[in-house]
Amino acid sequence: MSQNRKKVTSFATKLTPTQQIIVAAPFDQGHRVFVHGPAGSGKTTLLQRRLVSLLAAGVPSYTVLTLLPDPGAAEGYQRALAAAGLGPYSDLHLTTFVGLARELATLFWPLVARPAGFAAPHKPPIFLSYDLAQVQMKRVIEPMRKEGAFEGLRIRPQQLLSQLLDNLNRAALNGLTLDEMEERLVRTWNGAPEHVRYFYQAGDAARRFRQQCQDANLLDLSSVITLFHNHLLGHPLFQNYLTERYRHLLVDNLEEMPPAGARFLRTLLPGRDSAVLAYDDDSGYKRYLAADPEGARGLSDLCDEVLTLPESLSSSRSLDAMANLVQRQLVGPAGLTHTGAREAILQIINPRYRREMIRETVDLIANSLIANVSSPSQIAIITPYLDGALRYGLTQGLAAAGVPYRLLHRRGSPRDEPLVRAWLTLTALAHPHWGIVPSEYDVAEGLALAVSELDRPRAALAAQQLYDSTGPRLRPIESLTGVDAERIGPETVRRLNELQKWLTNWPGTEPLDRFLGHLFGDLLRHFRPESDTERPLRQA
Repeated sequence: MSQNRKKVTSFATKLTPTQQIIVAAPFDQGHRVFVHGPAGSGKTTLLQRRLVSLLAAGVPSYTVLTLLPDPGAAEGYQRALAAAGLGPYSDLHLTTFVGLARELATLFWPLVARPAGFAAPHKPPIFLSYDLAQVQMKRVIEPMRKEGAFEGLRIRPQQLLSQLLDNLNRAALNGLTLDEMEERLVRTWNGAPEHVRYFYQAGDAARRFRQQCQDANLLDLSSVITLFHNHLLGHPLFQNYLTERYRHLLVDNLEEMPPAGARFLRTLLPGRDSAVLAYDDDSGYKRYLAADPEGARGLSDLCDEVLTLPESLSSSRSLDAMANLVQRQLVGPAGLTHTGAREAILQIINPRYRREMIRETVDLIANSLIANVSSPSQIAIITPYLDGALRYGLTQGLAAAGVPYRLLHRRGSPRDEPLVRAWLTLTALAHPHWGIVPSEYDVAEGLALAVSELDRPRAALAAQQLYDSTGPRLRPIESLTGVDAERIGPETVRRLNELQKWLTNWPGTEPLDRFLGHLFGDLLRHFRPESDTERPLRQA
């Protein structure tokens, strides 16, 4: 034990004073700490050291619960434990909220299955992966479609399946019933009134899906969270289990916790021997995954101490300035300091063709390594758009040059979807007073996805001639030369003219939801009748 404590001390000397305070907080006095700061300020590191300190002090690993944002985050904690040389330990819980809910639903299945409406509580549940849940949902909606449901909805069958499941999952993670989900779908729709029927059909499909799952002891993600949220969390026997089992709590990236997870933590926090919750102040971009940053931050009210880690320890001033510059261009505010951003950029590579871009990038990195200018871990290749072809070309080029690399992919943002980027670009062009200036590439992509007859090369030509970034706006169609207009085609030119006039004449004072409703309902539905420009079922 003394040897372990010695190693923990050597760890702690590398920490900032605030981190050391959190790592050394009392283990048995019910002390709860809420720590927040920017990305890279050392929150995950201090949680790892806190975990090592708990185990080194003799706290049974069985009583420690560590909630992580995703399963991959457990690897860093496991490395920290291995480096500490603590010796054997067991039953250490490194998991996500969803993983914990599934595990506890299995453990307490005989206790809650019958009250939850499952047909065979004496038989174990069958968990459905997302793919298997789509198969089950397909069995639900196929007879509905034969009866006329979803008729006229311009959406691929596979997308319909995924959107129905996404609605179920988001409703469960937000603590909504199926009736509340249906009501929200209807209430937030601003498009054509006749499309409201799709939401009632979506609600009917959700109820049928849930009933079939209960009849066959099937648990998808939404069923697990609903079972945990509605039947397990408030059960007295389950509360006793929580009280005696999890005496110590660590939560990383609290801002990514959904409302159902925050409710669980509100139940769990009182009475713990110790708790440390880490919150990233740069949160907010994962709300589309049902994360609730504001609700999660409210958990600080249940803590005895709130501490701030003010500075990032993993980035330089030049990198911070570059991040501020990107944020200033995309979302504001205008007052962010970006002086020195250029110092963080080794080189901007922007040739005409993609193959030249890949070759120049690989050569630049290889030459930098040969000249000992930097090491591979100090170089980041940043590209605004990384599709499969570009990813393959870069990885093949780096491998051929003998340059080690690692692809960094966090969860995808909706902005990574071409269609979403296209609609955001059109929105910016209709609201020039916002000061959001899309790139010419984004405008070309937006035009190509808005007008079905416009392929990518001709869209790039149209954007080059029509886009005025000083507006930002689309110039009148007369700006096209005769040759360019002939190359694009008279029918496509007519639609581009209609699009330009519509965006130019849109009153910028109208609410955004009204704009999107008219964009999809009045304009794009006529431009791309075969495409998925209308996605009403995603409104939940």
